[in-house]
Amino acid sequence: MNNTIVGNSAPGPSGSDQGGGISLDLVTNNLILANNVVAFDSGGIYRTPNTMTPAVFRNNCVTNPVNYVNLSPGAGDINTDPQFVNRAGGDFHLLGASPCIDSGKAQNAPLIDRDGVARPLDGNDDGLAAFDIGAYEYVNPLADTDHDGMADQAKQRK
Repeated sequence: MNNTIVGNSAPGPSGSDQGGGISLDLVTNNLILANNVVAFDSGGIYRTPNTMTPAVFRNNCVTNPVNYVNLSPGAGDINTDPQFVNRAGGDFHLLGASPCIDSGKAQNAPLIDRDGVARPLDGNDDGLAAFDIGAYEYVNPLADTDHDGMADQAKQRK
């Protein structure tokens, strides 16, 4: 849930890719694979043939030369640039125009992000808090998720 997986490589035989992002070899299907960014890897999500698919597979941002091998996109998956602040510099926070903002699902999502920021926030400032896809929740400089008159961004600096 809510991982950001970027810049990995897993070459397979004869030029194939075996999940530069995620490689699944499941004997049970109790895995939840949701709200993840899997981008700019040699390949996206690879499932070993004749193995189980995840029990929950949805709302991932998968953007690679090959996105799915032996697996179809999950419900709500998107295939677009996640728009990181500075991918080359290793800053995988989301820019304000990212399609990953408020595009995740709440089921089993962590209540804090990798920086310790509370989830969900109102990332697109539409008056509704929703989970972001990826490891980092976008803190909109204008949004006031809890409607206390103080912007979310100001509360994060305390």
